[in-house]
Amino acid sequence: MAEWAAKNKTHLIYGLCTILFTLIITLSCWRMWGVDINVPLTGYRNDSVGMLLEASNFVRGGSAHVNVSYGAPYLYEYVGNFGDSSVPMPLIYLFWKITGSVEAGINLHTILNILLLAVAMFIVCIKLEIHDLPAMIAAIAYADSAYFLMYANTQLMIYSACFYIPLVCYWIIKLMRSNEEQMFTERHLIGNKPIFNTMDYIFAGAVMLFAGINSAYYAFLILLLLAFVGLYVLFVSKHVEHIGIVIFGIAAVIAGIAVYTLPKMLASMGYQELVVSLKAKFFLILLLCAILFLAVFGLLVKKVTLHITIRTVYIALGGIIGVGGILFLILKKYTDYLGTYDGRSWMSVEMGALRIVNMLLPAPNNFVSSVNQPLERLVDLDQGDYTINGVLAGIGYLYSLLHIFSYQKNNHSTLQQDKKKEILRICGLLNGFMTIVAIKGGLASLIAMYVMTGIRNYNRMCILIAVFSLISFAILLENCFAIAASWSKKAFKRAGYAGLGILSIFGLILSVPSYFVYKTQYGVPPYSQRKAEYDEWQRYMQAVEAQVPEGGMILELPLTIDDMYFGILMEEYGQAYELAVPAILSKTTSWSYATGHKGTTWKNAIKELNNIEDFLLLTGAYHIDGIYVDTLLYYDDSYTELLEALEQYLGKPLVCNDNRRFFYSMAAYNEELRKQYTTEELEKIKAEIEQQF
Repeated sequence: MAEWAAKNKTHLIYGLCTILFTLIITLSCWRMWGVDINVPLTGYRNDSVGMLLEASNFVRGGSAHVNVSYGAPYLYEYVGNFGDSSVPMPLIYLFWKITGSVEAGINLHTILNILLLAVAMFIVCIKLEIHDLPAMIAAIAYADSAYFLMYANTQLMIYSACFYIPLVCYWIIKLMRSNEEQMFTERHLIGNKPIFNTMDYIFAGAVMLFAGINSAYYAFLILLLLAFVGLYVLFVSKHVEHIGIVIFGIAAVIAGIAVYTLPKMLASMGYQELVVSLKAKFFLILLLCAILFLAVFGLLVKKVTLHITIRTVYIALGGIIGVGGILFLILKKYTDYLGTYDGRSWMSVEMGALRIVNMLLPAPNNFVSSVNQPLERLVDLDQGDYTINGVLAGIGYLYSLLHIFSYQKNNHSTLQQDKKKEILRICGLLNGFMTIVAIKGGLASLIAMYVMTGIRNYNRMCILIAVFSLISFAILLENCFAIAASWSKKAFKRAGYAGLGILSIFGLILSVPSYFVYKTQYGVPPYSQRKAEYDEWQRYMQAVEAQVPEGGMILELPLTIDDMYFGILMEEYGQAYELAVPAILSKTTSWSYATGHKGTTWKNAIKELNNIEDFLLLTGAYHIDGIYVDTLLYYDDSYTELLEALEQYLGKPLVCNDNRRFFYSMAAYNEELRKQYTTEELEKIKAEIEQQF
């Protein structure tokens, strides 16, 4: 270990500096110096509430697919994920065990993800033999880009666990490098000795499997990229082993997607009890099956590719296309991932297309205010378009595209120079392909029209483009330092080094945001307000749960929110999901937020009732222990009559400090109800309601 550390001393120093600088920028951008780690980073606002709810439920119930804290009165049933996957949940659970707070667990998870992004990017650059300083700058620019600091780890936390993206990109570059290059840089091909060894397969399998499990969005985009790489090695490099490991990578991503989607598929096929009874064990079983499959499949691919020709591969390709067609039909029949998904149209895919100019622009809210003002006119930041890679990535993006047609081996260049030129060409090809896919009217439009609309924001390919672009920038910076080093006069050398250093720092300043909230995006308030809201929520929830027996269920009103008003609550205040907050904070109670099919039927029955007596009778029959009313979520003052009626029958409510939330205990009412009706009579009332609706 000591020998390894001494040998890699420079890498370790720069790596630690990368982590330190990334942490400083991240905490500064998120204003997390000296704050209460238990206060959610964006408050209980925007789409990240879903991850908070899932984490809280996971902590209480031990599974993302069994509802405990929400979905009353139908508890302990199968539920889908709120996010793309539940991969971060065990890590959040660990942080919860340490801190005692789900919110702290989420915050620590997001900070760790940013640091892991930086580390992964730095390692990738070092593996590509890029010098430490350019590698460090590229890693910081990537991890602290606007997409991660202002979007994926804050407003849309369900896409936060994406630290593996640079590793995926590294493997793709490795696959596209020439056979001769592989022989020089990896290991010599002697007889039937493979270019890729067992550890290569393990690395590829682990990274691609994790990509498939973790996110449907990123997994699908990576599959598109692997398809392009497959065509490249199939018709350009024509090396059988490269083709084999591309197929293995695609299989690993699909296996990951299967682990992620099988619970939902099995539940839709009538096996809900199996999924529910096994809880988190079911995920582990599926994961182990996927690993076993990949181990066997990888061994088969590794052996077979040593003994077949490219012609055999072309024939086998037809069979693979057939299997893909079968999988397509299975997904189309048993899931809602294909075709029109969740009401999304072809036009919504066009609206989420990539804007090429975003690949070149400075970060929003960067440290130079004079740059931020014109940026507002170029980018639709009010609609949350944070797919901006920054100045350094923009330079690398253009530099890589320029090398698509310029790369050729030079008799006067060194092997090291040829290797870097080939990497630049590969990065250019990949950036060019992704641009063609993701731009408005690109290949994404055809996918939406003929395959599915489930993936609508192809502009999220920016995080893949950013990796290849920043690798290209790091090589450019390295080349510039080499030119400065070649100057004979020391004064010129020093001036060249200083100039490059200043330009790089200035470029980095323009590439990272100084604050993660743009204006009042999604109503995210300053920390002082978030802290006050958090403390009030905690106080109020403790008071509510003190009035309800352990395991009690609470009905939340309004049952539904007006669609137009929902949009206003989301875009202006970020508070459209406020009914989820009690379930997030609950320790011993269950709430009616996010009910499944049965719960929706039950709520529809409640809507049809014409008077308060029938309403209370029905809620009492379902063993509801309290009624919670959030007046903010009513678009008019229709709740006033409801509050008066509830107070008349249930007594004085428990009111929050700002007179917005009201809780009515049903303890006394339920006691009287069970004196008037037997258990059988109440069950009959429930059965009649369920049969009717």
